[in-house]
Amino acid sequence: MSVGCLLVKYSQYLVRCCLKSIITAHIKYNSISLIIFKEYMLSLCAFLKKHTNAQFKMLLDIVVIDYPLRKERFEVVYVL
Repeated sequence: MSVGCLLVKYSQYLVRCCLKSIITAHIKYNSISLIIFKEYMLSLCAFLKKHTNAQFKMLLDIVVIDYPLRKERFEVVYVL
């Protein structure tokens, strides 16, 4: 099974497990990106750290992007 196929299956699994918190999931450059509701950020991070099928151990980077013309100007990107 290819890496792309495995990433698709895993992203679908994450969406099913965290249905309330995930707005959309997509795959680009062999990485899964999740767009989430900000209210669920802490609970989703706890899930990704503690759940048997996730077990993310380290936060690698935090990036803030400023879009001055938007009503909600900032996007925060957490790289796990």
